[in-house]
Order: sequence, then C-alpha cells, then structure tokens
Amino acid sequence: MYYVKYKDQIIAQEEDVIEDCGTKYFPLQAVDQTFLVESNFRSSCLFKNTATYYHVKVGNDLFENAAWTYLDPDPEKKEIKGRIAFAEELLDKQ
Repeated sequence: MYYVKYKDQIIAQEEDVIEDCGTKYFPLQAVDQTFLVESNFRSSCLFKNTATYYHVKVGNDLFENAAWTYLDPDPEKKEIKGRIAFAEELLDKQ
C-alpha cells in the first residue's frame, strides 16, 4: 500500500500505483482532492505532453507544485491518464 502524506494528513492511499520513469502515479479517485489546489504552473515532457500541477494544502500549510497529472498524455503513455503523481518526499509505503 502506498500513501501520500503531508503534515500528518493522508492525501491518498492505494495499492494500484503505476510507476513510470521512477515516478509513481495514483488513480485520481484514490486522492482526497479537497487537499489539492490547482497551480498556474505547467511543464512539458517530450514523451508525456503537458503536466498540470497542484499544490497540496493542509490547513495553512502549502506544498507548492507537489502533484502533477497529464490530462491528455501521449498515446504511448496512456496508462498514466486519469492518474496523478506526487513529490517523492510525500510518499510512503507500508
């Protein structure tokens, strides 16, 4: 089971995690999206397309650009569609 935790708050927990290029992607439905705030930041990956970023917010604490998803990934990376990745320091496995 993989967990995403920030400030002792569990943001996501899931067994069905896909790893791509060392990054772990959680299904969106496994994430408590009340802790996500969309960022204006975007990045582009030659192999995946454009990433949309989110801050993780718990109370007054904000981890900027801590999560990202590819809303329209390249067809060769279709397995990450509908999934979201988090900064490595927020991940835990038990």
